[in-house]
Amino acid sequence: MNFSEKIKYFYETVISENQIERIAEFISPECQIKTGETLIPSGIDGMKEHIRATKQTYPDYRIRIIRQFCDGDYVISEFIMEGTHQGE
Repeated sequence: MNFSEKIKYFYETVISENQIERIAEFISPECQIKTGETLIPSGIDGMKEHIRATKQTYPDYRIRIIRQFCDGDYVISEFIMEGTHQGE
């Protein structure tokens, strides 16, 4: 599985099917979430918590990658996320 296929599998299968126990297979302990210019260290545990929190708000959400651009170690994915908002 190449890098872009692994990313697609992560979002469309691991995340969409709520396989949180598999996060460490895909996420680095040095993982960071970038929001605008702000970097938020999250690591494996932080990413698990982020996914759990998102699933509380959108328990049935699914992600579908519709297009990807790859350049070396960088992959940009355009995706559709669908789910029912049930949070606050």
